[in-house]
This record gives sequence, C-alpha cells and structure tokens, in this order.
Amino acid sequence: ELIAERKKKNGSEPDHNLFFITWKNQDLAAKVQFMNNVKTTSLKNGNISQAILANAYNIELYDKSKQYEEALKYILENEKISSEAGSIQNVYASVRLKYRLLKKMGRDKEANMAADLLFSLKDSILHMQRRDMLYEMETRFKTEKKEKAIALLTSQHELSRVQLYSEIEKKEALQRENLLKEEKLAKELLLRLAL
Repeated sequence: ELIAERKKKNGSEPDHNLFFITWKNQDLAAKVQFMNNVKTTSLKNGNISQAILANAYNIELYDKSKQYEEALKYILENEKISSEAGSIQNVYASVRLKYRLLKKMGRDKEANMAADLLFSLKDSILHMQRRDMLYEMETRFKTEKKEKAIALLTSQHELSRVQLYSEIEKKEALQRENLLKEEKLAKELLLRLAL
C-alpha cells in the first residue's frame, strides 16, 4: 500500500524517480563524462557492446543539444570500435547514424558516401546471413542423412539377425529331422536284425 501511495504521488517508484531526477539535474558535460567513464571501464573489462551503448547515449545527448560535430566524433568512435571487434551489425548501425547526422548537418557529399557504405554493409550482412543459413541447412541435411544411414544400418542389422535366427531354426529343424530319420533307420535295422 505504501508503494502504491507513493506511485500515486510521484508517478512511479521512489528509487526510480531519484535516479532520473539526479540524471535530469546533471548538465551535459557531467552526463557525457559519466558515459565516458562507463565506456572506459567497459573497454577495460572487454565489454565492447556496453562501451558502444555508452557512446550511443553520448551521441543522443549531443544530437538533442544540436552539437552535431561532437555527436559525429562518438559515431566515428563507435564505428572504429565495432570494426575492430568484427561486429558488422554494429558498424552498420554506426554508419546509419553517421548518414542521418551528416544529412542533418547538410554535408550531403559525405552523407552519400555513408549511404554507399550502408548499401555495401547491407549486402555483406545479407551475404553472411545467407551463408549462415546455408551452413545450417547443410548441417541439418548431413545430420538427417546420418540419421537415415543409422536407421538403415539398424534395420539391416535387424534383418540380418532375423535371417540368422531363421537359418539357425532351419538348421535345428534339419538336425531334428536327420536325428528322427537316423532313429527310424536304426529301428528298422534292429527290426531286420531281430527277424
């Protein structure tokens, strides 16, 4: 009930409000510095995606305050970090932001070069996705082929086992039949000798 009352008064959780009030009260330089500290710590710990996210916050902060040159610096840094990490999807996202920002700044020639790079990156991403899909399909095909081969070998083994049992039964039947014939011949021979 206490939390519900505070929500009615403040609109949400008290801790949540406290964090955002503190963040809202910070000037641009303090926010950027905080995000730069997050980025530095993240890079030291090898958490590339968190560093890229920290830069994305700075890009948004500078974009909202119409400091496009500063935003562009962080976009270029994200592009470099993403490229070094081999993350083509993050490179694509950075170039897309760069294109949007360059258009906003009226730097059409650079924006067009970014657009060309976007098309190239998109083709590369699609190629990688197709390659991954083909690899997955090939793996699935090989797995199914192996499963079918195993099933075939299992059925052949079962058939061989049934044939073997059948041969053994035939052999035993012939042995019984031969034994009966030998007994009959022995009896006949004994009868003839007895007569």
